Amino acid sequence: MTDGVRRRVCDGAVVEPTVLVDGQVAAVWKLRRDGDRAVVEVEPLGRLAGPEREAVAAEGLRLLRFAATDAADHDVRVG
Repeated sequence: MTDGVRRRVCDGAVVEPTVLVDGQVAAVWKLRRDGDRAVVEVEPLGRLAGPEREAVAAEGLRLLRFAATDAADHDVRVG
């Protein structure tokens, strides 16, 4: 992990949830609620190629199905 990425994802002992692409930290994510909808917002730390973006979005949807089973709708937003 580069120093710039480390500064972005680490604040003392707190580490933001991260997305790995090929073993490298490529993005951070947050789970948000919007009424009956659960949303994973992914913020890339650099460029994500088309296939990488698609894979990250698919994984975000799997995460929501696990972590937000009570939500009526799931959405993934890759910034």
